[in-house]
Amino acid sequence: MATEQRTIHQPLHPSFTALLDPQYLSFHTSTIQYIVSPHTLPWSPSLRDAQAFPGGSPPLEVVSTLDFVVNEGTGTRVRAFTPNGDVPAGGWPVFLFFHGGGWTLGSIASETSFATNMAHHKGARCIAISVDYRLAPEHPYPAAVEDAVDALLWITREGPKELDVNVARIAVGGSSRYVSPAPLQFHSPKSLNSHHCILHVNDVKTPADSRSFPFSNSGGNLAAILALKAPLLTPPLPAPLVFQLLLVPVIDNTASISEPPHPFVSSYYSQSQITTSANAGGRKGESKGAWASNEHTPWLSPARMLWFRSNYLPKEDDHVKWDASPLFAPPEFMKGISNGNDDDQGVVTQPKVPNAWIGVGELDILCAEGIAYGEKLRREAGVDVRVRVYEGAPHPIMAMDGAVLEIGKQLVTDAAEALAWVFWGTENASDGSDGRVKA
Repeated sequence: MATEQRTIHQPLHPSFTALLDPQYLSFHTSTIQYIVSPHTLPWSPSLRDAQAFPGGSPPLEVVSTLDFVVNEGTGTRVRAFTPNGDVPAGGWPVFLFFHGGGWTLGSIASETSFATNMAHHKGARCIAISVDYRLAPEHPYPAAVEDAVDALLWITREGPKELDVNVARIAVGGSSRYVSPAPLQFHSPKSLNSHHCILHVNDVKTPADSRSFPFSNSGGNLAAILALKAPLLTPPLPAPLVFQLLLVPVIDNTASISEPPHPFVSSYYSQSQITTSANAGGRKGESKGAWASNEHTPWLSPARMLWFRSNYLPKEDDHVKWDASPLFAPPEFMKGISNGNDDDQGVVTQPKVPNAWIGVGELDILCAEGIAYGEKLRREAGVDVRVRVYEGAPHPIMAMDGAVLEIGKQLVTDAAEALAWVFWGTENASDGSDGRVKA
């Protein structure tokens, strides 16, 4: 009996086989290399209906899952996952987060596993709220940013009465886990109005199409931008944001393979990241792009990332705007914004950006910019920043936190423990400091 020949669409580059986490290497060879990438196909919104990325963990049990429309004009929705247990004194803390998908793919259902993990985690114990922001290319920049702001304002305005949340304990975050099931089926009890409904997880069906498409962390990008925008909102928020959780984020939309970082942001990058070593191609000491060291990484290739970028940011002039590339945020945004009111000391200054936890894959093209943003936050805002580098990990490790990848499980656990530290003062070894993480 003849063996069926399978087409390899994503071969591994020889220079990376010895560098990759062994579990990822095995799974890539058996599964991922046969998956078609969307940037090689003609654009169609139906690309968003691809099968879930293989290797992810299943959703965890929560006491309720509710949808709310936060902007009637745009149709923007949020989905709230409430954990088991009694409402804490003062209300539930909130983790407001944004799915991955390169601003192009993904949906409100993309992050059910990660959301329920954050809500369900015994230490984090929070309401996790996912945002169904508008997608490119139909809705390019700044539509997703506008939807992020709408979601935050809705939580501060409606969250206490709808969900028993504490608006003084809101963290924002973005993850990189594109899993896109078929359209969801909702059941709306008569007791609920048209603005929200209950989702029964068992009603979510995955299409038979065997294709599974990649992502980049637009979610981390939007979370970082929202953390910058929050102190600038008028009228001011009831309380400042308490935290930003950025998982393999897109931070610099000018980054490339060959062009050195833009002069405005080059000082945030480590020189070892942007200069050629004696053992690398080119002349020793020659400047290179922030993506160069991981140019041949699997899954999120430079070509794929540029496809996402062109969908969301078709105008090149927008690439350097700080609400597209947080690394370009003016230093004064980090130091606090004067609101013009006097107090006993003279001027009241709105809070700086919140403390941050940033997780990056060592072999991700986005690694250097994530580390650079941590440096910017420390240097200009003076906030506590914890940067974790996951060794041997390319971009999609978070989506492989099921039985496939131990280091993916570790990243998700570390993220939950970082929230536990912020919301409840629970300190763990995994979130206590900067460092490198092995499986």
